[in-house]
Amino acid sequence: ITTMTTVGYGDITPGTSSEYLVACLTMLIGASLYAVIIGGVASLLSNIHANKNNHWEHMESVEQYLRSRHIPKNLTAKVHNYYEYLWHKHKGLKESQLLTDLPEPLRLEIMIHLAGGVLKQVPLFKHCSDALRNALLTALKPATYAPGDYLVQTGDIAKNIFFITHGQVFISLDGSGNNLDRYQEGDYFGYLSLVLNEARVGYVRASDFCEALILDKKSYEKIIVEFPEFKGIMKIITAESSEKASELLLKGVVL
Repeated sequence: ITTMTTVGYGDITPGTSSEYLVACLTMLIGASLYAVIIGGVASLLSNIHANKNNHWEHMESVEQYLRSRHIPKNLTAKVHNYYEYLWHKHKGLKESQLLTDLPEPLRLEIMIHLAGGVLKQVPLFKHCSDALRNALLTALKPATYAPGDYLVQTGDIAKNIFFITHGQVFISLDGSGNNLDRYQEGDYFGYLSLVLNEARVGYVRASDFCEALILDKKSYEKIIVEFPEFKGIMKIITAESSEKASELLLKGVVL
């Protein structure tokens, strides 16, 4: 055992040819086992941190590209903070891509469990049937915004409805620091201009890291056709938040 652990012979040393042969075989076996054990442990540690390493390597590649293009340091720092947030919140995983190879019923079952918090936060889901809820979960796409990012700007063509699931956003008329109101977890916006097919008037800016579920116009029109009751549900939740929407309309904001 002393020889196999490569720390020497100890108190017992070979004296005959057969003992020398046994000692040589013991050394070879010990060295091989040592290499296998060290290699296995290294591989295990590498696999444990593989996703983290891939995430940070990608981040470093992006930052290196930004530096080579002489992007301002404050903007590079903003990108760095964004990647740090993605790792802290999602461990660098893109959930929308992980389940694409699963059959739809199984994927929906998993998404219902994953979206448990969202189903409670967003009022829309409280009024939906199971079939409509499943259709929405399939159509909604997650998005993450860094502090200071604009979700909406004046003149944007209305293509999406936003459901805030984390963080908060501030609303202003001219994009300045004069905030008129705010949306936070459970709030939504974008329905009015989408239905009216008009350009948006106003700015919506993330105050901190903000996460939202986005329903695009194509998916909205498809769900309206397949589930006519969806339009009525949107009217119900619009009425529930009519006070805030009315105040913004009076100030000239159309989201």
